[in-house]
Amino acid sequence: MTTGTIDYRTAIQTGYNSLGAKKRIIADYVLENPMKVISSSVQELAKICDCEQTTIVRFAQQLGFRGYMDLKIAIARQLNSVWAEFTDTKEGEATGILKKLASRHVNALQNTLASLDEKLLEDICDILEKSSQILAFGAGTSQLAAIDLQIKFLRLGLQIHCFADIELTKTHLGFARENGIIFLFSQSGETEVVTMLAKLAKEEHIPVVAITSFPGSTLALLADYLLVTACSNEPQIRFGVMSARLAQLAVVDALTLLFSMRNQERSWEFIAKGYHDNAE
Repeated sequence: MTTGTIDYRTAIQTGYNSLGAKKRIIADYVLENPMKVISSSVQELAKICDCEQTTIVRFAQQLGFRGYMDLKIAIARQLNSVWAEFTDTKEGEATGILKKLASRHVNALQNTLASLDEKLLEDICDILEKSSQILAFGAGTSQLAAIDLQIKFLRLGLQIHCFADIELTKTHLGFARENGIIFLFSQSGETEVVTMLAKLAKEEHIPVVAITSFPGSTLALLADYLLVTACSNEPQIRFGVMSARLAQLAVVDALTLLFSMRNQERSWEFIAKGYHDNAE
C-alpha cells in the first residue's frame, strides 16, 4: 500500500492513544477540518495548532505517511477534493462542468482586477521607467505568467530576463543591484525557490513585486509591492492551477497596459518595430 492510499481517519483513530498531547491537538484539528488542512501550509497548521513545524511532520510520519504533503494528498484523495466542486450538478456532466468552470474563471478575473491598487501599480510603473535590469520568475505553472510578462515587456522595449533555471536567475540578481526590480509569481506564496529569490533580492536591496493569492504567505511578507490574485479558494491539491493562472495573466495585462499608456509615443515605436520585424 502506498502512503497516498492510507485511510487517514482510520490511521488517526487507531493510533490516537499513542499520540502525545500536541499531536492529539493536531489529530483533532485534522479530523474536524480536513478541507482546511489541504489548503494549509505546514507553517500555517503549526500556528493553528500552536506547535512546531517538525511536530506536524512527525505526526504525519507516525500515521505512516512520508511527510505532511503525503498526509494532505491522502486527505484530498479520500474527500475527492480535486473534482468535488465540479461534481454537484443537475445538468449533463460536461455542460455543468463547463458552466462552473466559466463561473470560477470570471469571478477570479473580476475580483483580481477589482482589488488591484491603482497607486501601487503606478509606483511599480515609476520603477520600471528607471529600471535597466528587470527579472521575472515563477515555478511550475506560475512560470507561464512570468514568461508572458517577459514577452509583453520586451515588446515595449523593456530589458527583462526570465529564466527557468534558478541559478541563472540568482546570477542575474547580482547585476540588478542598481535600478533593478524582480517580479515573483507564486499562487501559494510558499514555493521554496521563489521565496529564496525574494530573500536574496531583499539582501541586494532590489524591489520585489509579488503576485500571489495569499497576502499572509512568506512571499507576500517579503514583498515591497504586493499584487494579490483573488484565488485563495483554489485547492492546493490539484492537477494544475486554473483560475490562479488566469488571474496572474490578468495582472500582467494590467501592468502592461498601464505602463504602455503612460508613454504612448514610445510604446508605439516598439510595438511597430515588433510587427515589422515579424512581418512576412
